[in-house]
Amino acid sequence: MSNNHTITISLQFCFRGQTFNPSLQIDLDQWMQRSDGNPDELHHHLAESIGFGPYSYEYDVLMMSEIEFSSDVEWIQKYIHQGRLDMAACNAEWQEKQILNRVLPIAEKHLSQEVLNSNPEITQVLIESYRSGQMNPNKRIMREAGGL
Repeated sequence: MSNNHTITISLQFCFRGQTFNPSLQIDLDQWMQRSDGNPDELHHHLAESIGFGPYSYEYDVLMMSEIEFSSDVEWIQKYIHQGRLDMAACNAEWQEKQILNRVLPIAEKHLSQEVLNSNPEITQVLIESYRSGQMNPNKRIMREAGGL
C-alpha cells in the first residue's frame, strides 16, 4: 500500500576531476518493505541512475559518500536534520503507520471515529496488541486447534 510517502535522495562526489550529483525520488513504503531501510540499497540505486555498475572505481567512491535526504511529507520531515535521516525513528513511525492501516478499519467497525480520536490510548493498545500477536503466532494456531 503506497501513501505517496516519497523521499528524495541525493549525494555529491568527485572522481578524477569530475563532480557527480545523482538524485532520485524513492517511495518510502516500497523501500522499507523491501529492505527495512538499508541505505546500501539507496547507494546502489543512485549508482545505477548514473550508469555505474558495482565493479567500478566510481561505484566505490559513490558508496563512501553520504546520502542527503529530503521530503515534502510532513511526518518524514521531522526525522530529517541537515540532510540526515534518523532512520531508526523514521522506521519506528513507519511501522506504526503500517500497523494502524491494518487495525483501524477493524476498530472503526466497533468504535466511532470520535471515540478513537479522543482516546489515543486505544490506538496505542491496538498497536501493542498487534505486535504481541505478531510475536506469538503459535497462540493463534493453538486456539484454532482448540487448545486455548
